[in-house]
Parts: sequence; structure tokens; C-alpha cells
Amino acid sequence: MKRAVLSVLLLLVAVASEAAAATQKPQPLFTITTRLDRTAIWVGDPVEYTIEVVHPRSVQFALDNLKKEDIALPPFVVRAIQAEEREWRDNQKLLQVILHLTTYESGKPDLMIPPVALYYFKRDSALSEKEARAQAIRIPPQRIALRSTLSAGQNRLRE
Repeated sequence: MKRAVLSVLLLLVAVASEAAAATQKPQPLFTITTRLDRTAIWVGDPVEYTIEVVHPRSVQFALDNLKKEDIALPPFVVRAIQAEEREWRDNQKLLQVILHLTTYESGKPDLMIPPVALYYFKRDSALSEKEARAQAIRIPPQRIALRSTLSAGQNRLRE
């Protein structure tokens, strides 16, 4: 009888621990932070857009496709890109991508920097680097205010 009660108790503890593990949200694979070096720009001004991704060591980002010729972010012009991956804390790494942008758009109160896709693959001991499938994370769009030298309500140049 004692064995039966003990077995039932162990079974209940196992079921409860599995239920608790199932209700816990899994830790996100990435922590993404974006920032602009200014909140508003004038037409033609440079702006620095920084994307930081904290990720586990088992993830490797494809940095060879981060070239200014390969990234289109209309209405912005990509002037330069800097990408660097370095050690972080707690067995993690930090990917920092700095996009140097400018725009010649006018007549709008603000602009959106389009979403940016960063490609990565997980290192797995069972798969070689050539066999690993690339995946992408999408960096959300970023809004920036646009200032103009034209006075409000005036769309044409003055005489």
C-alpha cells in the first residue's frame, strides 16, 4: 500500500513539474536593440542607425551580405555599413550593425527606415556549415522625424 501511494505521489510530482515547464515561456533566442543618433534630420543630413543583437554562441550571423550595394532602404541612401561581432556575457555574443544613412526626401513630417533582415544559422554538431539552413530575423521599421527649410504649408519655392 505504501508503495502504491509513493508511486502515485511520484507520478503527480512528475506531471506537475512537466506542466510547470510547459507553462514557462521559453527564453528568446535574440535580444534586439535599435537606436538612432538623432530623433530628427534635415534633408541630406547623415544619420547613424545602430542595430544590436545579443545571441547565443551557437548562432552565427552571415555578415558577407551586409554591403551597402546589397541593402536597399528607400527612401534612404546607404552610405556605409559597419558590422562587428564580439564577446558578450553569460556565454553570449553581440552583433552590432551600424548603418550610415541619408535621405533627400522632402515634404513629409517623418520617414520610416524600412525593416532590415539579418541572416543567421545555428551551429549544430550534426550538420556542417554548408548543410545548415539560413534563417532570418526581421529588425522592425524605425521612424525618424524629417525637418525641412520650406515654411509650413508651402510646397513650392518662393519667388
